[in-house]
Amino acid sequence: MSAGEKRHIVTVEKKGAVRGSMGEEIEAWTTFARIWCKIVPGKGREAEESRRETGRVPTRFYTRYRVAITQAMRLRFGLRVFEIVHVANINEMNREIEISTVEVI
Repeated sequence: MSAGEKRHIVTVEKKGAVRGSMGEEIEAWTTFARIWCKIVPGKGREAEESRRETGRVPTRFYTRYRVAITQAMRLRFGLRVFEIVHVANINEMNREIEISTVEVI
């Protein structure tokens, strides 16, 4: 995949503890990284079935290889939030990953 196809900047967020105003620990999502991605929304029968069953649409993100992105994280694109379902190293070549997600509504 060429670099020109990765035209969207996406924020990778991880859950962590932050200090509240009273000094207490609060669980919150914090920015882990900002990455360039190609975004491919789900289409056809798979997307329609998923939307009907759960109200959530599958979406795939493609980006350069990064070992640190896991299912415990989430993606944010503008105001939209995506839960990571699976992270795959395409062809096990350590060049590109496919991040399968569902949009959190």
